[in-house]
Amino acid sequence: MNSRDRQLDRLLKSARQAPAAPETRLSWTGELNVLAEWRKARAEGEAFNWLPLLHRAVAVACVIVVISAIASASFKPSAPQPDEMSSLNEVVNAAASWL
Repeated sequence: MNSRDRQLDRLLKSARQAPAAPETRLSWTGELNVLAEWRKARAEGEAFNWLPLLHRAVAVACVIVVISAIASASFKPSAPQPDEMSSLNEVVNAAASWL
């Protein structure tokens, strides 16, 4: 066992013997203050609403997945290709022809 393993073992042993950290929780009034500031900032327009942007991004990603699935399902190679890149190129060309 090298010195780093011994040091790590000592560190882990010390960590096991350390007392558990007390659970810290924000008081009820502190929670109210945070929520009030959050609502105030949202009402004033300071916080950017990411949810509509996320919905659009998911919708665009789904459309791309559907188009690529249709393109790859309809792709039938005409002859065996000598390498992977040429068959990949045909798939991309077939997908582009759908657009």
